[in-house]
Amino acid sequence: MRRTASGLMAPAAVRALRRLVDEMEALQVDRARELGWPWGGIAGSLGVSRQLGAPEAHAVACEDPASGFAAGGGV
Repeated sequence: MRRTASGLMAPAAVRALRRLVDEMEALQVDRARELGWPWGGIAGSLGVSRQLGAPEAHAVACEDPASGFAAGGGV
């Protein structure tokens, strides 16, 4: 099998897409929270169990800049 530079393009493209999807998810979670949706509803729509929890997955997005802690005193 021959190795070419183009063989590295596909994994790099997948990584870029994954990063874009993560950013889009974070934006949409923030929007849902702004609209008053509970974490349980958001987690369900993302296919995440409540044990894993959307709050933990998105703790940075919910961080209180004044205290450095996640909203609600969790994470």
